[in-house]
Amino acid sequence: MATKSRRFFDRCQILFIIFLLLPHPLGHAFTHWALEDGIIKYQEESLYTLHSPGDLLLFIAQAKAADELRSLEKKSADLMRQQKLLRSVEIERLDRERLAFFSDPDCRITQKKLSDFDLYLSSFLRLEAKKIKIEDFADYKVQLPEDKEKFTKPYCNSEFAFSMHSYDHLKGVGDRKLLINASEAGLVNPIPHAKKLEEFGHRINVALEKNETSWVLLNFASIYWRVAGNAYYAVECLRRALHYSPRKHKDLALVSLANILHRSKYSLDAAILMHAALEMTTDYDIVYFTLGNIYGALGQFDLADICYKYVSDLQPAFEAARLRMHAARCEFKLGSPLENPKFQDDIDELEEMVGKQQLIEDTHKGHLADRSSPLRKYNMYSDIQPPAHERGDYI
Repeated sequence: MATKSRRFFDRCQILFIIFLLLPHPLGHAFTHWALEDGIIKYQEESLYTLHSPGDLLLFIAQAKAADELRSLEKKSADLMRQQKLLRSVEIERLDRERLAFFSDPDCRITQKKLSDFDLYLSSFLRLEAKKIKIEDFADYKVQLPEDKEKFTKPYCNSEFAFSMHSYDHLKGVGDRKLLINASEAGLVNPIPHAKKLEEFGHRINVALEKNETSWVLLNFASIYWRVAGNAYYAVECLRRALHYSPRKHKDLALVSLANILHRSKYSLDAAILMHAALEMTTDYDIVYFTLGNIYGALGQFDLADICYKYVSDLQPAFEAARLRMHAARCEFKLGSPLENPKFQDDIDELEEMVGKQQLIEDTHKGHLADRSSPLRKYNMYSDIQPPAHERGDYI
């Protein structure tokens, strides 16, 4: 009887040991305990949770990663506070701007800033003021080829060296192969012949082959390329037009070249060309209006105001100039970010913070993605991460 009892006891003991060794759904071990409110409590979601308690190297690596994550968490919290501060400053500025639109007389007239206008309108001087008729230079009596594929284009590719007269020293002219190609379709209004662009280009080219130094034909060739949307070829024609033009007629090419450079964001160069055109032009309204747009794009709203006011005084019925004059005054009084170095610094700082925040998150995700790390289940951003619609946005 004693032997049977002993055997039974041994079996139960073996079964109990096996039970302890087998994983149990209700059993769970904790390797991190902390004192909370005078009571020792286990920490289920902890940096120190050990998935392999017997692995010393993993334990050392986990301690280093934990220190790094705590450092990243502190940096992230600091960046979030600074972001919120900068956002509040920008919101305050926008509130002042909205208030100004209801209180300032210039802002109330236009209901928008000058920078909200299209400051890249195409312009061209009046041909009748120079007594120029296209028919006097291009033969419109000659019959065109029946096959349109035989139409030619007015390339200005005659041999031409560097010339100060063609403003080759300007950066925009030097970078002419890098200029933006965009059609200036609005030029068909002052140049109706350009509505039939292929025919216009062919007739200009035929005439240009006979007289490749004609400053009038070179200007017309540039119009073709401006409407067609090829800035490089247009500049090549204008370089030659400036070289061969009499001084009193250089304003025609200067204004065209200024338009092309301005549309490609070489606005400082464009301003230089427009001021040069003022020395010989009679179309002051066109030149000053275009110059106002250039200064507006540069953020020089006080100078833009002067230009628009001059045009408005010359032509009181020119409503576009009057509205832009008030818009320039409005934005000048508001203070543009372009003119406020401190505000621009704040923008740059905020963008840098967003970049750092993204770097921190990527670093943290790298830790979590490392499947050998016991930290992969720990998410330190669960409490401090901003809403998805705010993260990385700039107001």
